Amino acid sequence: MPLKIENLAMSFKEKYNNSTYQINQSAGIILFDDNFCYLLLNKKRKWEKKDAFSYEIKYSAIGGAIENNETPIQCLAREIKEEITSTISDIDIKSFRITYIIDKDSNILEKSFPDAIPAPLCIFERELPLRKDVIFKKNNWEKSCLQLFLYIGYISKPFRINEDEIPAIIKVPKTDLINFINKRQSFVQNSFLNKFILDINANFVNKYGEIPEKIILSPQFSFTAFKILFDNKKIFAF
Repeated sequence: MPLKIENLAMSFKEKYNNSTYQINQSAGIILFDDNFCYLLLNKKRKWEKKDAFSYEIKYSAIGGAIENNETPIQCLAREIKEEITSTISDIDIKSFRITYIIDKDSNILEKSFPDAIPAPLCIFERELPLRKDVIFKKNNWEKSCLQLFLYIGYISKPFRINEDEIPAIIKVPKTDLINFINKRQSFVQNSFLNKFILDINANFVNKYGEIPEKIILSPQFSFTAFKILFDNKKIFAF
């Protein structure tokens, strides 16, 4: 019997189904057009102050937590509508013959999901420290675990951020993407030396204040995992 995405999601829940783990399952999509890759800056509560003048801010894909027994694609459809001014029908989601299951950023399995159209590029599975925003809730959690279904999509229509809490879109030239994700990037606003564009959300600025002048950008997930993904040049072939 072919392996199904839904079965993998259920197996992950069963593996960590005890009172000490907070289980997180998410779906995300990295968008491309003819020239750029699009990523999102994390929300302000996740920023890390490095010194008096700069913050480290992580970036991630468009997407979020899977809710109410959604499939990963159903989750993406909802999150795309919530986070940006597009719908899933505006996006050509690439389906991969091989999906990489990346466990703890080092163990990599190759699986095929013939019944999943589209199939994700990869699935991250890892244990994490307990999230700071849930530490004080009444539960017995000691750790957190994450399963993330990551898709790749092409979009031809212009879009902008829909949600006030998202600070900005990062537009990275496709030709610079692998170099961009392989190291932390220092960014100074209004600098002509920046190879990428920070498209700032005006609603965020009005509600939460300006984005710091100097920021250090790093991926939400490990550099190792991102390098594995983007060394697979087939993701650029739409």
